[in-house]
Amino acid sequence: MRIFNVYGSLLLVKHREGIKLMDKIEVQVTGTDANVFALIGLVSRALKDADQRAEAAEMAHRVMDTGSYNEALTVMMEYADLV
Repeated sequence: MRIFNVYGSLLLVKHREGIKLMDKIEVQVTGTDANVFALIGLVSRALKDADQRAEAAEMAHRVMDTGSYNEALTVMMEYADLV
């Protein structure tokens, strides 16, 4: 699975079975620990709670491959609206 386009609060996701349009989830991050690992955990948990386990794993792997905090946030924001 791979997210290949983001339209506001909608994700266009390519699966083995075809293309799927999904709603982006909202994750409350204000007032929480801003540590990148804490944020990965918050976004990952929210994705899993929304029955998007594959997306949670993909997001975590992609974030771990980034080279900066800003890049990590950008990747997380592809999967969820951080509020």
